[in-house]
Amino acid sequence: MQWSALYIWRRRAAANRSVRRGFTIAEALIAATILAIIAASISMPFVAVAQQMNAASEYEIAVELGEELMEEVLARPFYAPGELAPSPGPEAGETARRLFNAVDDFHGYNEYKGDGAASHMEDYRGAAVSDSSMSRFFRKVKVEYVRLPDQAAADSSYSFVRVTVDVYLDRNVVFSLVRIKTREY
Repeated sequence: MQWSALYIWRRRAAANRSVRRGFTIAEALIAATILAIIAASISMPFVAVAQQMNAASEYEIAVELGEELMEEVLARPFYAPGELAPSPGPEAGETARRLFNAVDDFHGYNEYKGDGAASHMEDYRGAAVSDSSMSRFFRKVKVEYVRLPDQAAADSSYSFVRVTVDVYLDRNVVFSLVRIKTREY
């Protein structure tokens, strides 16, 4: 009798196991949802890090572009040769950046060429920069003569000029650099 009861118990257990072999659709959906939530929560920090690295890279490029143009501006003399009075903006015949012969010639310089332009950036010779990573950047320059606090308003001689170079990314200022240059005596 013992043998037959054990035999019956094993048969029932085997029958129960053979009926319940897989997941139901509801269990599969719950498992997939839990897996998706876990995967999303694990990947979020990596996405944030990638975005921060991209923003840092764009800022680094903007700083380099601003410093490059500022160095070019400050390398020019305070006044154009033979000139002793301020005249902001390029003189007649100075149609390109490479022809600028004084700091004030850069006043109003703007590399933005419109929304449809493939590239706004130019090198010091005026050639378009073809690097695709630069296509969203452009620069503007503003040059202002600065008077000393005790200088008379009628005095037309200036000792300082303030140069501002703004670097834009997608029409938003990313970096602004300001320098003062003194007149050569």
